[in-house]
Amino acid sequence: MIGFKEFLVEGFHIDNPGGEWLRHKQEDAGSKKIGGAITAWHDNPVKLKTEHLKSLSGARGEEKHRSDYNSPKYKQFEQQVGHPSKFDSKKHPIMVGVNHKGEGHIIEGNHRLAYAVRHKIPHLHTELRYYNGGEAIKGHMHPDNLKEHAGFWGHWGLAKKYHDDTPGQDWKRISKLIKKYKAEK
Repeated sequence: MIGFKEFLVEGFHIDNPGGEWLRHKQEDAGSKKIGGAITAWHDNPVKLKTEHLKSLSGARGEEKHRSDYNSPKYKQFEQQVGHPSKFDSKKHPIMVGVNHKGEGHIIEGNHRLAYAVRHKIPHLHTELRYYNGGEAIKGHMHPDNLKEHAGFWGHWGLAKKYHDDTPGQDWKRISKLIKKYKAEK
């Protein structure tokens, strides 16, 4: 049976058998930033606040050079985009991986994030991938904590309140909230 959260956040999938399988995956991951089995993901990019994303490290330490606006790679990216009004993160989302410790890392898109920070672009479309059970770790990148930083989870509070205050599970009402949000998108 599909859970409330999975139903509400359409396109969010969990494939985490847990138990010994998960324990072995987490042991194998050890101190790696990112790697292993993807245990949760979104079908489509989620819109997250740039302020929230800029605190994440790069998967390979790229954050050390992220704000070097004179680097050849950044200059090339800035030239490709041109004016900030032409920047469309929906076409080129960044990718964030969340490891088994609940730590988020930018896998792809450090220059896009730097561009958004520099030009005060408030949100970026982000592909989220959780590795080795990272979706279950309460922390900065846990789905419940992202709802305040995300566009898609915008109606989560309203729907959750409705669900908690109403006897039974009125899935039709919750489904209408999702459709309403998608129509506003």
